[in-house]
Amino acid sequence: MRKILALLFSFLAVVLQADGQVTSAQCSGLKDTPPKADKLLPMISLTPADIEQIKKERTCIKSYGFPGGEDALLKASSSEFRSDLQHLQELFDKPSEVTKDMPASDQERVSKIKAGWSREQVLLWGHFNLLRKLNTEKQYDQMLMEVARIRNEFGLGLAPLNSWDNAQANTYFSPQALRNMIVAFEYAAKGNLTPASGPERDELVKSYLAVEPTLEPTMIFHHSAARAVLTPVCGAHE
Repeated sequence: MRKILALLFSFLAVVLQADGQVTSAQCSGLKDTPPKADKLLPMISLTPADIEQIKKERTCIKSYGFPGGEDALLKASSSEFRSDLQHLQELFDKPSEVTKDMPASDQERVSKIKAGWSREQVLLWGHFNLLRKLNTEKQYDQMLMEVARIRNEFGLGLAPLNSWDNAQANTYFSPQALRNMIVAFEYAAKGNLTPASGPERDELVKSYLAVEPTLEPTMIFHHSAARAVLTPVCGAHE
């Protein structure tokens, strides 16, 4: 039943947004905390074996291996995080058999890579977090440059999420969820760089509304995207 309601909600949202018009509900919703994904998508129960496989293949905020741990990751600037992300990519692309002289964080990461860490998911997760930091720092031009690089290497095709699970709720995001969230941050950057009114804003709003149903389940992780795109339009209509 929940899956049917979610599909119906998405269908109605697409119909209402087909003409690119912002509704009063969308404007008022910009001030609210978005619902969590488990309120919009059917939850899948994971077996212990499922969870172990996900932990083997994916990273999360706790297992990313940033030097200094989770607290250091949260406090790092975008430049610090980018430098580590580039280093992490080198660990994937230029694996070393000799690890004894490596820092402990590198040894842990190399061990996970050898055990089956997914290059795609781990690096997408890293790029997603880099964009979050750039967005906080209001480096919107740099965000678009990063998105272009990500799209060139990994592709950023949007696709609706059909379900959610406790692993993703604990930031073990799937590659598709990460792609959707990265695209959302692209909209956030464009929303802050595009003139508040005029044809460019109109086209941006129309483009965003067409994909908002796809982005909505993970909106709690990137609500700034909706605010950046829609706030100027909503303010003009008040």
